[in-house]
Amino acid sequence: MLSSIVLKIALTVAGSDSGGGAGIQADIKTFSAHGVFGCSVVTVITSQNTFELRDIYPLPPKIISSQLKAVLSDFKLAAAKIGMVFNAEIMKEVFQKLKDAKFPIVVDPILSTGTGYCLILKNDLEYFKKVIVPMSYLLTPNLPEAEAISGIKISSTDELMDAANTLLDMGAANVIIKGGHSTKSKGITDFLLTQERRVVKFKKERTRMNALHGLGCNFSAAITAELARQIPLEQACHLANEYIFSGMTNSIQVGKGSSVVDPILSLNSNSDRFLVLKEMDTAVGYIESTENFGFLIPETSSNLAYAIGRPTGLSDVAAVEGRIARVGNRSKAVGRIHFGASKHVGSSVLSYMKVHPLFRSAINLRYDEKILGICKKKFTVSSYDRQVEPRERKETEGMSISWGIEMALQMNPNADVIYHLGDIGKEAMILVFDTNPSLLVRKVNNILFAYLEKSV
Repeated sequence: MLSSIVLKIALTVAGSDSGGGAGIQADIKTFSAHGVFGCSVVTVITSQNTFELRDIYPLPPKIISSQLKAVLSDFKLAAAKIGMVFNAEIMKEVFQKLKDAKFPIVVDPILSTGTGYCLILKNDLEYFKKVIVPMSYLLTPNLPEAEAISGIKISSTDELMDAANTLLDMGAANVIIKGGHSTKSKGITDFLLTQERRVVKFKKERTRMNALHGLGCNFSAAITAELARQIPLEQACHLANEYIFSGMTNSIQVGKGSSVVDPILSLNSNSDRFLVLKEMDTAVGYIESTENFGFLIPETSSNLAYAIGRPTGLSDVAAVEGRIARVGNRSKAVGRIHFGASKHVGSSVLSYMKVHPLFRSAINLRYDEKILGICKKKFTVSSYDRQVEPRERKETEGMSISWGIEMALQMNPNADVIYHLGDIGKEAMILVFDTNPSLLVRKVNNILFAYLEKSV
Protein backbone atom coordinates (compact mmCIF):
# COMPACT_ATOMS: atom_id res chain seq x y z
CA MET A 1 0.00 0.00 0.00
CA LEU A 2 1.32 3.44 -0.95
CA SER A 3 1.95 5.80 1.93
CA SER A 4 -0.26 8.88 2.17
CA ILE A 5 1.13 12.24 1.04
CA VAL A 6 1.74 14.41 4.08
CA LEU A 7 0.60 18.01 3.58
CA LYS A 8 1.06 20.93 5.89
CA ILE A 9 -2.24 22.07 7.37
CA ALA A 10 -3.41 25.63 7.91
CA LEU A 11 -6.56 26.98 9.56
CA THR A 12 -8.59 30.01 8.58
CA VAL A 13 -10.92 31.57 11.14
CA ALA A 14 -13.00 33.98 9.10
CA GLY A 15 -16.33 34.94 7.63
CA SER A 16 -18.08 33.29 4.71
CA ASP A 17 -18.38 35.38 1.54
CA SER A 18 -21.37 34.27 -0.54
CA GLY A 19 -19.72 35.91 -3.56
CA GLY A 20 -16.67 33.66 -3.19
CA GLY A 21 -14.07 36.41 -3.67
CA ALA A 22 -12.97 36.86 -0.05
CA GLY A 23 -13.33 35.22 3.37
CA ILE A 24 -12.91 31.52 3.93
CA GLN A 25 -13.70 30.77 0.29
CA ALA A 26 -10.67 32.77 -0.88
CA ASP A 27 -8.48 31.50 1.98
CA ILE A 28 -9.06 27.82 1.24
CA LYS A 29 -8.35 28.31 -2.46
CA THR A 30 -5.17 30.23 -1.65
CA PHE A 31 -4.02 27.51 0.76
CA SER A 32 -4.57 24.91 -1.98
CA ALA A 33 -2.67 27.00 -4.51
CA HIS A 34 0.32 26.85 -2.16
CA GLY A 35 0.10 23.11 -1.59
CA VAL A 36 -1.34 23.46 1.91
CA PHE A 37 -4.41 21.63 3.22
CA GLY A 38 -6.95 24.08 4.57
CA CYS A 39 -9.30 23.78 7.55
CA SER A 40 -11.87 26.45 8.36
CA VAL A 41 -13.87 27.87 11.23
CA VAL A 42 -16.73 30.08 10.06
CA THR A 43 -17.34 33.07 12.32
CA VAL A 44 -19.85 35.06 10.31
CA ILE A 45 -22.12 34.39 7.35
CA THR A 46 -22.31 37.35 5.00
CA SER A 47 -24.67 37.99 2.12
CA GLN A 48 -22.46 39.85 -0.32
CA ASN A 49 -21.37 40.05 -3.91
CA THR A 50 -18.84 42.10 -5.85
CA PHE A 51 -20.58 45.45 -5.28
CA GLU A 52 -22.50 45.30 -2.00
CA LEU A 53 -22.79 43.72 1.43
CA ARG A 54 -26.44 42.95 2.13
CA ASP A 55 -26.40 41.22 5.47
CA ILE A 56 -24.18 39.92 8.27
CA TYR A 57 -25.11 37.02 10.53
CA PRO A 58 -22.57 36.33 13.30
CA LEU A 59 -22.67 32.68 14.32
CA PRO A 60 -23.42 31.90 17.96
CA PRO A 61 -20.24 31.60 20.08
CA LYS A 62 -21.21 28.02 20.90
CA ILE A 63 -21.03 27.03 17.24
CA ILE A 64 -17.68 28.77 16.77
CA SER A 65 -16.32 27.03 19.86
CA SER A 66 -17.55 23.70 18.54
CA GLN A 67 -15.82 24.21 15.20
CA LEU A 68 -12.55 25.16 16.86
CA LYS A 69 -12.68 22.13 19.17
CA ALA A 70 -13.35 19.83 16.21
CA VAL A 71 -10.39 21.14 14.22
CA LEU A 72 -7.93 21.36 17.10
CA SER A 73 -8.74 17.85 18.38
CA ASP A 74 -7.89 16.22 15.07
CA PHE A 75 -5.56 18.24 12.87
CA LYS A 76 -1.91 19.07 13.43
CA LEU A 77 -1.94 22.71 12.41
CA ALA A 78 1.20 24.35 11.07
CA ALA A 79 -0.26 27.88 10.92
CA ALA A 80 -3.52 29.77 11.28
CA LYS A 81 -5.11 32.94 10.01
CA ILE A 82 -7.69 35.05 11.83
CA GLY A 83 -9.85 37.20 9.60
CA MET A 84 -13.31 38.62 10.29
CA VAL A 85 -14.22 38.29 13.97
CA PHE A 86 -17.01 40.92 14.02
CA ASN A 87 -17.84 41.15 17.75
CA ALA A 88 -16.37 40.60 21.23
CA GLU A 89 -18.24 37.33 21.76
CA ILE A 90 -16.58 35.80 18.71
CA MET A 91 -13.19 37.26 19.64
CA LYS A 92 -13.46 35.75 23.10
CA GLU A 93 -14.11 32.25 21.76
CA VAL A 94 -11.25 32.50 19.28
CA PHE A 95 -8.89 33.77 21.97
CA GLN A 96 -9.84 31.04 24.43
CA LYS A 97 -9.21 28.25 21.93
CA LEU A 98 -6.08 29.61 20.24
CA LYS A 99 -4.29 31.50 23.03
CA ASP A 100 -1.91 28.59 23.71
CA ALA A 101 -1.24 27.79 20.06
CA LYS A 102 2.26 26.58 19.24
CA PHE A 103 1.97 27.59 15.58
CA PRO A 104 2.19 31.07 14.02
CA ILE A 105 -1.04 33.04 13.74
CA VAL A 106 -1.53 35.67 11.05
CA VAL A 107 -4.14 38.28 11.96
CA ASP A 108 -5.77 40.12 9.09
CA PRO A 109 -7.64 42.97 10.83
CA ILE A 110 -10.69 43.19 8.60
CA LEU A 111 -12.50 46.30 9.81
CA SER A 112 -14.56 47.23 6.74
CA THR A 113 -15.26 46.27 3.14
CA GLY A 114 -13.82 48.14 0.21
CA THR A 115 -17.28 49.66 -0.31
CA GLY A 116 -17.40 51.02 3.26
CA TYR A 117 -19.45 48.45 5.16
CA CYS A 118 -18.33 47.90 8.76
CA LEU A 119 -17.08 44.36 9.47
CA ILE A 120 -16.37 44.79 13.16
CA LEU A 121 -18.60 46.41 15.77
CA LYS A 122 -17.11 49.80 16.60
CA ASN A 123 -17.66 49.28 20.33
CA ASP A 124 -15.63 46.08 20.16
CA LEU A 125 -12.58 47.49 18.38
CA GLU A 126 -10.86 48.10 21.72
CA TYR A 127 -11.43 44.48 22.69
CA PHE A 128 -9.89 43.47 19.33
CA LYS A 129 -6.80 45.53 20.13
CA LYS A 130 -6.52 44.06 23.60
CA VAL A 131 -7.19 40.40 22.82
CA ILE A 132 -6.65 39.58 19.13
CA VAL A 133 -3.70 41.82 18.20
CA PRO A 134 -1.38 40.26 20.85
CA MET A 135 -2.17 36.79 19.43
CA SER A 136 -0.59 37.68 16.10
CA TYR A 137 2.75 36.38 14.97
CA LEU A 138 2.09 38.70 12.04
CA LEU A 139 -0.46 41.52 11.80
CA THR A 140 -1.36 42.52 8.21
CA PRO A 141 -3.27 45.84 8.20
CA ASN A 142 -3.67 48.15 5.24
CA LEU A 143 -3.14 51.87 5.84
CA PRO A 144 -6.69 52.67 7.08
CA GLU A 145 -6.65 49.63 9.36
CA ALA A 146 -3.22 50.55 10.74
CA GLU A 147 -4.55 54.04 11.49
CA ALA A 148 -7.67 52.73 13.21
CA ILE A 149 -5.80 50.26 15.42
CA SER A 150 -2.76 52.40 16.26
CA GLY A 151 -4.65 55.68 16.54
CA ILE A 152 -2.01 57.39 14.38
CA LYS A 153 -2.91 59.30 11.23
CA ILE A 154 -0.54 58.15 8.46
CA SER A 155 0.47 60.67 5.83
CA SER A 156 4.22 60.01 5.66
CA THR A 157 6.73 57.19 5.98
CA ASP A 158 7.72 58.41 9.45
CA GLU A 159 4.11 58.27 10.62
CA LEU A 160 3.74 54.82 9.09
CA MET A 161 6.74 53.60 11.05
CA ASP A 162 5.34 55.21 14.24
CA ALA A 163 2.12 53.27 13.65
CA ALA A 164 4.02 50.03 13.01
CA ASN A 165 6.03 50.43 16.22
CA THR A 166 2.83 51.16 18.13
CA LEU A 167 1.28 47.94 16.81
CA LEU A 168 4.32 45.99 18.04
CA ASP A 169 3.99 47.72 21.40
CA MET A 170 0.37 46.53 21.51
CA GLY A 171 1.57 42.93 21.37
CA ALA A 172 1.91 41.96 17.70
CA ALA A 173 5.15 40.05 17.16
CA ASN A 174 5.59 41.38 13.62
CA VAL A 175 3.56 43.72 11.43
CA ILE A 176 3.39 44.32 7.70
CA ILE A 177 1.52 47.48 6.69
CA LYS A 178 0.25 47.23 3.13
CA GLY A 179 0.74 50.34 1.04
CA GLY A 180 -1.90 49.84 -1.63
CA HIS A 181 -4.12 52.63 -0.29
CA SER A 182 -1.36 55.21 -0.60
CA THR A 183 -1.79 57.51 -3.61
CA LYS A 184 1.47 59.43 -3.15
CA SER A 185 3.62 57.21 -5.35
CA LYS A 186 3.33 55.35 -8.63
CA GLY A 187 4.39 52.10 -7.00
CA ILE A 188 3.20 50.20 -3.94
CA THR A 189 5.45 49.61 -0.94
CA ASP A 190 4.61 47.26 1.91
CA PHE A 191 6.55 47.81 5.14
CA LEU A 192 7.43 44.82 7.32
CA LEU A 193 8.56 45.66 10.86
CA THR A 194 9.94 42.57 12.58
CA GLN A 195 10.02 41.81 16.28
CA GLU A 196 13.67 42.88 16.25
CA ARG A 197 12.41 46.28 14.96
CA ARG A 198 14.05 45.68 11.61
CA VAL A 199 12.37 47.26 8.57
CA VAL A 200 11.96 45.35 5.30
CA LYS A 201 10.35 46.97 2.27
CA PHE A 202 8.51 45.12 -0.49
CA LYS A 203 7.97 47.19 -3.63
CA LYS A 204 5.79 46.41 -6.60
CA GLU A 205 4.36 48.23 -9.56
CA ARG A 206 0.90 49.78 -9.24
CA THR A 207 -0.94 48.12 -12.09
CA ARG A 208 -4.47 49.37 -11.58
CA MET A 209 -6.39 51.87 -9.46
CA ASN A 210 -9.88 50.35 -9.38
CA ALA A 211 -10.93 48.18 -6.46
CA LEU A 212 -10.16 44.48 -6.20
CA HIS A 213 -12.33 42.32 -3.99
CA GLY A 214 -10.49 39.85 -1.76
CA LEU A 215 -6.99 41.23 -2.22
CA GLY A 216 -6.21 41.45 1.50
CA CYS A 217 -7.68 38.04 2.27
CA ASN A 218 -5.61 36.35 -0.41
CA PHE A 219 -2.44 38.16 0.69
CA SER A 220 -2.72 37.17 4.36
CA ALA A 221 -3.77 33.63 3.41
CA ALA A 222 -0.73 33.33 1.14
CA ILE A 223 1.59 34.36 3.99
CA THR A 224 -0.17 31.89 6.29
CA ALA A 225 0.34 29.10 3.77
CA GLU A 226 4.03 29.92 3.37
CA LEU A 227 4.50 29.97 7.15
CA ALA A 228 2.74 26.59 7.34
CA ARG A 229 5.35 25.34 4.88
CA GLN A 230 7.98 26.58 7.37
CA ILE A 231 9.17 29.38 5.10
CA PRO A 232 10.87 32.18 7.12
CA LEU A 233 8.72 35.26 7.66
CA GLU A 234 10.59 37.69 5.39
CA GLN A 235 10.65 35.21 2.52
CA ALA A 236 7.01 34.29 3.16
CA CYS A 237 6.03 37.96 2.77
CA HIS A 238 8.10 38.24 -0.39
CA LEU A 239 6.50 35.15 -1.94
CA ALA A 240 3.03 36.32 -0.95
CA ASN A 241 3.75 39.68 -2.60
CA GLU A 242 4.72 37.98 -5.84
CA TYR A 243 1.64 35.77 -5.65
CA ILE A 244 -0.72 38.68 -5.04
CA PHE A 245 0.91 40.82 -7.76
CA SER A 246 0.14 38.05 -10.23
CA GLY A 247 -3.42 38.01 -8.89
CA MET A 248 -3.72 41.77 -9.33
CA THR A 249 -2.50 41.73 -12.92
CA ASN A 250 -4.69 38.75 -13.82
CA SER A 251 -7.85 39.54 -11.87
CA ILE A 252 -11.17 38.32 -13.20
CA GLN A 253 -14.51 40.05 -13.66
CA VAL A 254 -17.10 37.60 -12.34
CA GLY A 255 -19.83 40.03 -11.25
CA LYS A 256 -21.15 43.53 -11.84
CA GLY A 257 -18.85 45.22 -9.30
CA SER A 258 -15.21 44.89 -8.35
CA SER A 259 -12.93 42.42 -10.06
CA VAL A 260 -11.70 39.57 -7.90
CA VAL A 261 -8.33 37.95 -7.42
CA ASP A 262 -8.07 34.46 -8.89
CA PRO A 263 -6.39 32.45 -6.09
CA ILE A 264 -5.82 29.35 -8.21
CA LEU A 265 -4.42 31.16 -11.24
CA SER A 266 -1.00 29.59 -10.73
CA LEU A 267 -2.44 26.08 -10.46
CA ASN A 268 -4.52 26.48 -13.61
CA SER A 269 -1.67 28.16 -15.44
CA ASN A 270 0.87 25.47 -14.54
CA SER A 271 -1.44 22.61 -15.50
CA ASP A 272 -2.37 24.48 -18.68
CA ARG A 273 1.29 24.95 -19.59
CA PHE A 274 1.96 21.23 -19.15
CA LEU A 275 -0.95 20.32 -21.42
CA VAL A 276 0.11 22.93 -23.99
CA LEU A 277 3.62 21.46 -24.21
CA LYS A 278 2.21 17.94 -24.43
CA GLU A 279 -0.16 18.83 -27.27
CA MET A 280 2.57 20.78 -29.05
CA ASP A 281 4.93 17.82 -28.88
CA THR A 282 2.31 15.53 -30.42
CA ALA A 283 1.48 18.01 -33.17
CA VAL A 284 5.11 18.73 -34.08
CA GLY A 285 5.80 15.00 -34.18
CA TYR A 286 2.91 14.55 -36.58
CA ILE A 287 4.13 17.39 -38.80
CA GLU A 288 7.65 15.90 -38.95
CA SER A 289 6.29 12.48 -39.86
CA THR A 290 3.97 13.78 -42.60
CA GLU A 291 5.41 13.15 -46.04
CA ASN A 292 5.45 16.18 -48.36
CA PHE A 293 4.68 18.64 -45.55
CA GLY A 294 7.75 20.51 -46.76
CA PHE A 295 5.72 21.85 -49.68
CA LEU A 296 3.87 24.09 -47.21
CA ILE A 297 6.97 25.51 -45.52
CA PRO A 298 7.93 29.12 -46.44
CA GLU A 299 11.49 30.19 -47.29
CA THR A 300 11.74 31.74 -43.83
CA SER A 301 10.44 28.48 -42.29
CA SER A 302 7.23 27.79 -40.38
CA ASN A 303 6.35 27.82 -36.74
CA LEU A 304 3.54 26.29 -34.78
CA ALA A 305 2.34 28.23 -31.73
CA TYR A 306 -0.10 27.42 -28.94
CA ALA A 307 -1.10 29.69 -26.04
CA ILE A 308 -2.37 28.88 -22.57
CA GLY A 309 -5.99 29.75 -21.87
CA ARG A 310 -5.31 33.15 -20.29
CA PRO A 311 -2.08 34.44 -21.81
CA THR A 312 -0.53 37.72 -20.72
CA GLY A 313 2.26 37.83 -23.30
CA LEU A 314 4.61 35.82 -25.50
CA SER A 315 5.94 34.00 -22.44
CA ASP A 316 2.58 32.22 -22.33
CA VAL A 317 2.74 31.05 -25.95
CA ALA A 318 4.65 27.86 -26.76
CA ALA A 319 6.39 27.43 -30.11
CA VAL A 320 9.37 25.71 -31.71
CA GLU A 321 12.75 27.28 -31.04
CA GLY A 322 14.41 28.05 -34.37
CA ARG A 323 11.15 27.29 -36.23
CA ILE A 324 10.18 24.30 -38.40
CA ALA A 325 12.41 24.03 -41.46
CA ARG A 326 11.97 22.26 -44.78
CA VAL A 327 14.21 19.24 -45.27
CA GLY A 328 13.62 17.89 -48.75
CA ASN A 329 9.89 17.31 -49.00
CA ARG A 330 9.55 16.85 -45.27
CA SER A 331 9.85 19.21 -42.31
CA LYS A 332 11.99 19.23 -39.20
CA ALA A 333 11.77 21.14 -35.93
CA VAL A 334 15.07 22.97 -35.52
CA GLY A 335 14.95 23.19 -31.74
CA ARG A 336 12.92 22.27 -28.72
CA ILE A 337 9.42 23.42 -27.85
CA HIS A 338 9.23 26.06 -25.16
CA PHE A 339 7.31 29.16 -24.17
CA GLY A 340 8.32 32.46 -25.74
CA ALA A 341 10.06 30.81 -28.71
CA SER A 342 8.14 32.71 -31.42
CA LYS A 343 7.63 36.46 -31.82
CA HIS A 344 5.72 36.50 -35.09
CA VAL A 345 3.40 33.50 -34.96
CA GLY A 346 3.17 33.88 -31.19
CA SER A 347 2.07 37.51 -31.61
CA SER A 348 -0.50 36.47 -34.19
CA VAL A 349 -2.05 34.06 -31.69
CA LEU A 350 -2.25 36.72 -28.98
CA SER A 351 -3.84 39.20 -31.39
CA TYR A 352 -6.30 36.63 -32.73
CA MET A 353 -7.33 35.60 -29.21
CA LYS A 354 -8.46 39.16 -28.47
CA VAL A 355 -11.35 38.49 -30.85
CA HIS A 356 -11.60 34.69 -30.59
CA PRO A 357 -10.32 33.66 -27.11
CA LEU A 358 -10.77 29.94 -27.78
CA PHE A 359 -8.60 29.95 -30.92
CA ARG A 360 -5.24 29.53 -29.27
CA SER A 361 -3.11 27.92 -31.99
CA ALA A 362 -1.63 29.07 -35.31
CA ILE A 363 0.85 28.04 -37.99
CA ASN A 364 2.33 30.04 -40.86
CA LEU A 365 2.40 28.48 -44.33
CA ARG A 366 4.05 29.34 -47.63
CA TYR A 367 2.10 31.83 -49.73
CA ASP A 368 1.08 30.19 -52.99
CA GLU A 369 -1.90 30.99 -55.21
CA LYS A 370 -2.84 27.32 -55.28
CA ILE A 371 -2.63 27.00 -51.48
CA LEU A 372 -4.62 30.21 -51.02
CA GLY A 373 -7.28 29.00 -53.45
CA ILE A 374 -7.68 25.81 -51.42
CA CYS A 375 -8.03 27.83 -48.22
CA LYS A 376 -10.71 30.02 -49.81
CA LYS A 377 -12.72 26.95 -50.78
CA LYS A 378 -12.44 25.18 -47.42
CA PHE A 379 -12.20 27.97 -44.83
CA THR A 380 -12.99 31.62 -44.17
CA VAL A 381 -10.22 33.87 -45.44
CA SER A 382 -9.24 37.49 -44.83
CA SER A 383 -6.10 39.51 -45.54
CA TYR A 384 -4.19 42.69 -44.81
CA ASP A 385 -1.79 44.87 -46.78
CA ARG A 386 1.59 45.41 -45.16
CA GLN A 387 2.35 48.26 -47.54
CA VAL A 388 -0.30 50.49 -45.92
CA GLU A 389 0.82 49.70 -42.38
CA PRO A 390 1.49 52.85 -40.31
CA ARG A 391 5.21 53.65 -40.09
CA GLU A 392 5.26 53.67 -36.27
CA ARG A 393 3.89 50.13 -36.25
CA LYS A 394 6.42 48.94 -38.84
CA GLU A 395 9.31 50.35 -36.86
CA THR A 396 8.29 48.60 -33.62
CA GLU A 397 9.40 44.98 -33.37
CA GLY A 398 6.46 42.58 -33.25
CA MET A 399 3.79 45.23 -33.87
CA SER A 400 3.27 44.48 -37.59
CA ILE A 401 1.65 41.12 -36.93
CA SER A 402 -0.69 42.53 -34.27
CA TRP A 403 -1.74 45.34 -36.58
CA GLY A 404 -2.26 42.96 -39.50
CA ILE A 405 -4.41 40.47 -37.60
CA GLU A 406 -6.48 43.34 -36.21
CA MET A 407 -7.06 44.76 -39.73
CA ALA A 408 -7.92 41.36 -41.22
CA LEU A 409 -10.44 40.56 -38.50
CA GLN A 410 -12.05 43.96 -38.91
CA MET A 411 -12.67 43.04 -42.55
CA ASN A 412 -13.95 39.57 -41.69
CA PRO A 413 -14.30 38.72 -37.98
CA ASN A 414 -14.90 35.02 -38.74
CA ALA A 415 -11.73 34.46 -40.75
CA ASP A 416 -9.65 31.47 -39.61
CA VAL A 417 -7.10 31.94 -42.40
CA ILE A 418 -5.32 35.29 -42.81
CA TYR A 419 -2.73 36.14 -45.45
CA HIS A 420 -0.63 39.08 -46.65
CA LEU A 421 1.35 39.63 -49.85
CA GLY A 422 4.50 40.78 -48.12
CA ASP A 423 6.45 44.01 -48.38
CA ILE A 424 9.99 45.09 -49.19
CA GLY A 425 12.18 42.39 -47.67
CA LYS A 426 9.14 40.61 -46.20
CA GLU A 427 7.92 37.26 -47.52
CA ALA A 428 4.23 36.82 -48.30
CA MET A 429 2.59 34.48 -45.79
CA ILE A 430 -0.55 32.54 -44.92
CA LEU A 431 -1.57 32.10 -41.27
CA VAL A 432 -4.00 29.38 -40.25
CA PHE A 433 -5.77 29.39 -36.85
CA ASP A 434 -7.67 26.85 -34.76
CA THR A 435 -8.50 26.08 -31.14
CA ASN A 436 -5.62 23.64 -30.56
CA PRO A 437 -2.66 22.12 -32.45
CA SER A 438 -4.44 18.82 -33.08
CA LEU A 439 -7.32 20.44 -34.95
CA LEU A 440 -4.93 22.88 -36.60
CA VAL A 441 -2.74 20.08 -37.98
CA ARG A 442 -5.85 18.30 -39.25
CA LYS A 443 -6.89 21.50 -41.02
CA VAL A 444 -3.44 21.96 -42.55
CA ASN A 445 -3.40 18.32 -43.61
CA ASN A 446 -6.59 18.94 -45.59
CA ILE A 447 -4.81 21.80 -47.31
CA LEU A 448 -1.79 19.60 -48.05
CA PHE A 449 -3.83 16.73 -49.49
CA ALA A 450 -5.78 19.10 -51.74
CA TYR A 451 -2.53 20.74 -52.85
CA LEU A 452 -0.93 17.41 -53.73
CA GLU A 453 -4.02 16.32 -55.68
CA LYS A 454 -3.86 19.50 -57.75
CA SER A 455 -0.14 19.00 -58.32
CA VAL A 456 -0.52 15.51 -59.78
